[in-house]
Amino acid sequence: MRPAIVALLLMLTTSAIASEQQYDSLLLSAYIRLCTTQTTEQRIHALGKDTSAMNASQLSTVASQWKQERISEIRTDLVKAYGESAPQVFSEFVAGYTDAESKNDAAYLAELSARISPEQKITGYSQLREQIAKDSLREFSDVCIKLMGNIEAWIELAQKDTVVPPLHIWLSRDKQEGKQKPVNRLRNAEAVADIDPAVLEKKTESVLAQFEAANEKRNKSKLDRAKASMAQLATERKQYEDAYAQKMLSAAKADAEGMKRQARKIADAEKEAIKQHENSWGMKFKRIIGATVGATADVFFGGIGARAGAEAADLIF
Repeated sequence: MRPAIVALLLMLTTSAIASEQQYDSLLLSAYIRLCTTQTTEQRIHALGKDTSAMNASQLSTVASQWKQERISEIRTDLVKAYGESAPQVFSEFVAGYTDAESKNDAAYLAELSARISPEQKITGYSQLREQIAKDSLREFSDVCIKLMGNIEAWIELAQKDTVVPPLHIWLSRDKQEGKQKPVNRLRNAEAVADIDPAVLEKKTESVLAQFEAANEKRNKSKLDRAKASMAQLATERKQYEDAYAQKMLSAAKADAEGMKRQARKIADAEKEAIKQHENSWGMKFKRIIGATVGATADVFFGGIGARAGAEAADLIF
């Protein structure tokens, strides 16, 4: 066999193995992210049980929004890799994986581990999940840990009667607001007016025709003036509404920025406490990721195997 052909076959084989490894890793990481997202939402709601009704409501809102954002990210990654077949591929993977882990299927583990982490000696499903977390989910884990650490610190400050801003402001205190696109009032006014130009009738030779043309011209002129007057009123009203909306938006932004500054000031003073909360949740998330399939699939998807696969896919898609 010619060297060029051998090199081509070797390249194709290597590419296929790398692609298979990438997709298996993506599927397992998506499953872990989904379970961890579910667990995080559950933990946030649990924190709300020991606080005031107002704080519990804020926690519930943040938990739901955060969960939907993470699920949207998982969906985007799966659709990008598998297109329209993403729901079926993910469902089948979760079904096979949860069934194998529940039976401690060594053959399945060895085959999956060989494709995902061939350089590592994986001896258990928990170790495989921890390896995936280490290789692919570091950023996701950091987001979860920071979220929970900051929520716990916020609750602790509120319980100390510290005047803290609303939870969504507290969590977004370091985010910068994007610049608002300037309003082109002239363009808006032109769009509102949109007046058709007067169309003059051709002169006719008959006196009656000339009279009718003049009369129609007068009526047209009156109509144009009325339309112009209405357009002017509409333009002025829109300008007033835009100015009022801009004033309210500026006031709301100034208020939010003021609360963010206060939040940053409090956070700076409580830096060590927040860090301790994050470190504590870092240890907890290691246990969450390493949890058995019975502690995740059974709880969140109502079973394992095909049931877990169908429920997981329905939740994402």
